[in-house]
Amino acid sequence: MNKISILFFVLVVIMAVGSSCKRNDDKTALNITLYNQPLDKIEFYIQGKWRYVYGKGGICGSCLHSCNNCSIEFIKGNKVKSDLFIKDNTTFEVEWKKEIGYFTRDSTFVMMLYNKGGYSGSYFIDKIYNDTLIIHDYGSDPIFHHFVKWK
Repeated sequence: MNKISILFFVLVVIMAVGSSCKRNDDKTALNITLYNQPLDKIEFYIQGKWRYVYGKGGICGSCLHSCNNCSIEFIKGNKVKSDLFIKDNTTFEVEWKKEIGYFTRDSTFVMMLYNKGGYSGSYFIDKIYNDTLIIHDYGSDPIFHHFVKWK
């Protein structure tokens, strides 16, 4: 009888411990360096709509830049829709050029944006860090733009 009691007690303890464990179904944050990836991989990871959080840098390296309700959307077919660069949610044509990165000195793809209104700009797709897409101006004194995926 004593062995049965011990076995029953052990079984109850195992069931209690097993039922108190929680399964973590949360997705882990995405962290990937993009500037040194092939173009198809860069396009895969940036696809979709991203909300602008803030920009940091420029001539004043520690200056913060804001834009209320601004976003950028990467659309298949080499198009970008954004109200960050021009305030009317313009669709831009994208041309990818292979260049040498200012800070990395690695060969990378630079996103060249053009629209019919004459705006043009070039941007370096840096990385996704903790689910935050970081893009910066391709040039000296860049602004590092931070975006989160639109939900």
